[in-house]
Amino acid sequence: MALGARRGAVIRNILGTTTGWVVAGLACGLGLGLAARSMVRALSNAAVQGSPWMYILVVLFFFAMTLAAAYLPVRRGSRLDPAIALHCE
Repeated sequence: MALGARRGAVIRNILGTTTGWVVAGLACGLGLGLAARSMVRALSNAAVQGSPWMYILVVLFFFAMTLAAAYLPVRRGSRLDPAIALHCE
């Protein structure tokens, strides 16, 4: 922002990068979770049956929480005056 970027552009840039990492992590976690489910089910007869809605809700929950965790500091940081931030450094 000190070099002329607008507040909205900074927020979009950081949230876009965060969204990419979150989607990649959720995809890897979902794939590993499905693989582990098959392995646990093969080793034990007491494994809980998971419905597709459970996986969808878990992925949406983690997606929403990580975006909220990224948005709150970005919003606070984007309100800071760049001149004051540069002067303090």
